[in-house]
Amino acid sequence: MTNLAQPGQSPKNPSYSWYRWVLAVVLSVAQPSTDVTRKGFCLFDIFSLLSWGGRGEGKVLVRAMVKVCGWQILLLAVALTLNGCLGSMTPSERLFRLSDPVSPKKYAQPLFNGVLAVETFQARGMLARERTILYRDLALPNETQFHPNDLWEEPPAAMLQSVLSHCLVDAGLFEGVIQSGRYLRPRYSLNGTVDRVEQRASNERFDTLIRIDLAITDGDADKIVLSGSYQAIEPANDGQMETLLPAFDRVMTRICGALTTDLEQRTKAETSKMTSPKVSHAAHPNGARGDVP
Repeated sequence: MTNLAQPGQSPKNPSYSWYRWVLAVVLSVAQPSTDVTRKGFCLFDIFSLLSWGGRGEGKVLVRAMVKVCGWQILLLAVALTLNGCLGSMTPSERLFRLSDPVSPKKYAQPLFNGVLAVETFQARGMLARERTILYRDLALPNETQFHPNDLWEEPPAAMLQSVLSHCLVDAGLFEGVIQSGRYLRPRYSLNGTVDRVEQRASNERFDTLIRIDLAITDGDADKIVLSGSYQAIEPANDGQMETLLPAFDRVMTRICGALTTDLEQRTKAETSKMTSPKVSHAAHPNGARGDVP
């Protein structure tokens, strides 16, 4: 059957309303899961509107809008609509965090009589507040890059503070381990400064690096129990986060093990000093000054 139009009117397109309803149902019910699929539907919808705008009824509406708003406003509205549909074709952001390490050695009884408070870690540069995962090409050692769509769940300084706290809890070196800010005066305090948390690449070889400065103080004795810089490097098969993340976890396990070992050796050294016999200066055969361990 031929669709005849009245004088001064253009023929109606009977299929236009049909596929508009199909698109509405698909977009509201099916909820396309991929960003590309949603953009495809959106562009198809805009193309349909533009096609309709070239016909009789559409031309009348466009001319009325131009008369009211002007060409500049109309073009701006079309540009904003296209920008909203096209947007960025990059994948959505992914968030990562390190696993809580298991201490390589566990102690049945605490070696330190007191509670340890893990203070808020400091960090160099953007490691304190940014969540970007840093990347360094060793051919350009002074240039720092970052993964465009991959982020840490929280800034590296806060993340490493949490990881080391769990490590010390798991080791059982102290009577208790708490985060800073609790209503308790601890005897020991752990302060840290994060210096490097990054992926590195050189000649198709990949690895992960973490370097952190740590210091534990005894508030009752007003002395430093331990102070040092801890660094570990672990290889990775490629530069993808799926393989880099286990390498970062291995790095923190090694640092955790080194820290607990140093603390154990420090307690042994202190115990040795306390149990060693005291020899006076006058009685020492070589005339050495001070106590002999």
